[in-house]
Amino acid sequence: MKKFCAVALVVAWLAALSGCEWFLPQAPATPVQTIHPKRGEIVHRLTLPGNVMAYQEATLYAKVAGYLKTISVDKGDTVKQGDLLAEIEAPECGTARLQARGRRTEKGFRFGNAANG
Repeated sequence: MKKFCAVALVVAWLAALSGCEWFLPQAPATPVQTIHPKRGEIVHRLTLPGNVMAYQEATLYAKVAGYLKTISVDKGDTVKQGDLLAEIEAPECGTARLQARGRRTEKGFRFGNAANG
């Protein structure tokens, strides 16, 4: 019974000490200095190595086969909708255009001869 009373007394004493922590003296508050921000020049620059990766990618395909005549932009250039990126020289299209012009001219002569004649 004496052991039980001694153990209960020790437990009560520890509980009282842990619950009375607010009686202990507190550490003084740390002084803080505040400032008001102002606009001004950047006085510190930081340069770090890194890689930039595009969020989106687009693969461009030509509607006709041919050879690149001119390239107006390079990797990394900013472009807008409607900007000319490159010109393609397609020999097949040039040949077909010349043939169509020849046929049109020939039919114009035939029409002129038929109307005059």
